Amino acid sequence: MKIYFHSERFQLGGWPQRVAAFFIMLGGLAFLAGGLLLVALLVRWAFAQGIFFGFVFLFLVFPLIGRFLFFLFLIGLPAFLSWFFSLGSPKREPKDDDVIDVPHKIVK
Repeated sequence: MKIYFHSERFQLGGWPQRVAAFFIMLGGLAFLAGGLLLVALLVRWAFAQGIFFGFVFLFLVFPLIGRFLFFLFLIGLPAFLSWFFSLGSPKREPKDDDVIDVPHKIVK
């Protein structure tokens, strides 16, 4: 019986890993571009309501929204990457029928 750690058994290698990393980075850039566009539109809308409302929105409301989205992204990104890279085919096929797939390394 062999014990495979999750990170060793399911891992992309070679060109599939490069393609996956490219599209993840491309998606990250699109996410940033969309966020900047949304920021510009919201600030423009806030200043259209009045100069005082615009500055209140810019310096008080918007940083709170930004912090919330940042922490949401901070929690969601590792979960998404873990799920995405676990979709890969096994790096090496187990020769035994009895295989234990351990999700993380056990530290003694």
